[in-house]
Amino acid sequence: MDVQNVWPITFVEQWSLSELTVELGASCYAGTLMLQAMSMEGKDSPKVRSAAQVHDERFKECVTLQAQYIYDSFGKFPGTIPSMFLIIYLQAHHLDLEFYDRFYKPGSYLKTHAMHMAKWHSEESKDKP
Repeated sequence: MDVQNVWPITFVEQWSLSELTVELGASCYAGTLMLQAMSMEGKDSPKVRSAAQVHDERFKECVTLQAQYIYDSFGKFPGTIPSMFLIIYLQAHHLDLEFYDRFYKPGSYLKTHAMHMAKWHSEESKDKP
């Protein structure tokens, strides 16, 4: 980090907005792939859950300090670009199987949907190494 060569917040936020727009698309694609992988037979639930990288305290403190500075300076976060900028998003949720069983014909959802809660959220799946 070169503290003698700083960039204006307006530039950093506009550049970040451009970069994050690309990231939003890529993350939705990756999320779709992950949802597909989760719905496949035989996925190792605990291994998938434990694979996420946890940020260390130093990183969290740095991001918090920067975010607080921007909020204090502009009264909102981010400071100089729209606070809400959603062009694309991915939504994942659990199906209400009782609803589908009551109002739709059999076959309205996949076997993987029917088995999802037991496979990914049961006490047994949480205890696997």
